[in-house]
Order: sequence, then structure tokens, then C-alpha cells
Amino acid sequence: GTLAVGGGQAVAAWTNYLFHPDGTVQRDGGVGSSSTDTDVSVTAGSTQAGRRGRYKVDGLVLAIDYDNGARERRIIIADPKDQGRGTMWLDGEGYVYKK
Repeated sequence: GTLAVGGGQAVAAWTNYLFHPDGTVQRDGGVGSSSTDTDVSVTAGSTQAGRRGRYKVDGLVLAIDYDNGARERRIIIADPKDQGRGTMWLDGEGYVYKK
């Protein structure tokens, strides 16, 4: 995700991908923000409804075809030696593997 902080304000945005060995994928995410002043504090957030689909990796291209007909093609870079314990990059944006 991304975090921006300044003064009494913070904004965060995140995207999660959950890849399954059977070739299916789930994607979700959200945003949140907080602002504080002398006597007032405001916090807001929103999550994105999860999307499901199928994925395949062809060389450096991650291809995802979602159940709703949307398609996503991204350049994927990962170290095969990590075996799911390191970081991967999709179009230059880093993602950390979770257990």
C-alpha cells in the first residue's frame, strides 16, 4: 500500500492479490484517511469489493481475466529463489508475500 503523512493528516491506499495454486485469484483493496486539528478529528475509509478471476504467468506477463469480463495485464518480476517468501513487483509497484 501507500501512506502519505503530513501535519495532522494521513492517507493510505492498498491493494491485495491472493493467488491460489489452482490458477484462481482474488483482488481487493481500500483507502483510509485521518485528519486531526485542535478540537476535531475525522477518520474515513472505504474498501473495494473483491474481484475474482483466473490468472496465468507467461514469461514476464501476469494475465488476469476476472469473472466480470475485466482483464488485467501486468509485468511481473520476482525472484524464484524466494519461493513465496520475498517481494514481487507488478509494473514496478512492490508487493510483499503474506502467509
